[in-house]
Amino acid sequence: MQNSLKRSLNSSTGLLLLILLLIFLSTPVWAAAPAPERTVLTLELLQERINSPIQSEGILTIDLQQMIVDLTSENAEFRDQFYQQLQTQLNRSQIPLGLDLSDSLIQGEFSASRLGLSTPLSPGNLSSLLSPMEQEQLESDQRFFPLPGEQIPSVTVLRGPLKIEHSRLGGIVNFANTFFLQGLEASEAIFIQPGNWSHTRFGRFANFSGAIFGQEINFSQSTFFNKVRFSQTQFRGLANFAGTTFYNTANFSQAEFEALANFNHTQWLQDADFRAVNWHERSLWSNNSFFKSLLLTDATWEKSTTFRGSKFQQPVLLNNVSLFDQIDFSNTSFAPQSYLNVAGLSFGSEQAKIVGDTGEIGRLLYVPTLTGNEDVLHNLVFNFRGQQQIIDANRLEYVTEYLRLQQLR
Repeated sequence: MQNSLKRSLNSSTGLLLLILLLIFLSTPVWAAAPAPERTVLTLELLQERINSPIQSEGILTIDLQQMIVDLTSENAEFRDQFYQQLQTQLNRSQIPLGLDLSDSLIQGEFSASRLGLSTPLSPGNLSSLLSPMEQEQLESDQRFFPLPGEQIPSVTVLRGPLKIEHSRLGGIVNFANTFFLQGLEASEAIFIQPGNWSHTRFGRFANFSGAIFGQEINFSQSTFFNKVRFSQTQFRGLANFAGTTFYNTANFSQAEFEALANFNHTQWLQDADFRAVNWHERSLWSNNSFFKSLLLTDATWEKSTTFRGSKFQQPVLLNNVSLFDQIDFSNTSFAPQSYLNVAGLSFGSEQAKIVGDTGEIGRLLYVPTLTGNEDVLHNLVFNFRGQQQIIDANRLEYVTEYLRLQQLR
């Protein structure tokens, strides 16, 4: 009888454990991390947060996290007071104040010009509200010394750091002609409407990693003085970076470009990291200047791209790239130490091909060993014979035989 009771208890225990396991497995993963509960931001709450800033990473910060911020035209009275009160506090503070809108829902247009300090960009005309160190930062802008007869430009200055991490911005975002003296944190932010960041200066680290730009985004003629991160960012509309300058490392690794990407006339003073990027539409890179390496390892190009007229000072890494359309390196300039590393590159369609100047493009292509690259070299020879570039095809055949001999030694 004791054995029977023991078997019954073991059976009941096993059944209970099985039920608990099934309950655990059927529970959605997101149930463990519910969406943040947001509070509607009122004028009273806004005033309270302005009057009692918190310490965040050593900086006094106005804490507007997990808020619903209604800046629509239907809520005009609140919208105007929101901008007026924040602008006054942010600009007249003796020390830079941060603004944290992380995990918030921002409805309506979000505009830097109504938050920051407007100041002329010329010696002797800077706002007296800026500290000597802040004025020195502004002097790094190439527009600071206009030529005789030129109109003195103005810029909107954001003195403290801005955080919009994990936020959802439902309206147009207008940060054109803004100078960020401190950092910008926008990781995993969702931008529903178009955004204008043209002619903007980023003085410190800018982080857009994991962000989603739902429509056109314009960073044209902007300058990133420090590191910028667009890793795992989704660009669902036109991505315009034409004429932009990156003084430090630019990280676009694992980004998704679902529409045209325009990087024409862009300067890269440090590494440009586009590893494992998916290009679903055309990308334009004409007349670029790459002072360091361009990293394109494991990238996928579904549509054509062009680097016509660009200058390369260091190697371009095209390792394991998947090419489904043409990539054009015509009229480009390569320094003696630069080359195109095409190890593992694959042609994914009949339209896929590498275009370049006859007698030049062949000598720029590099593979370190024959092992794993026989198909690559075969496809490249076929590629150039199809374009009647016999010199380049012959050179790659020579490289193939040379590597084969090296392999036998």
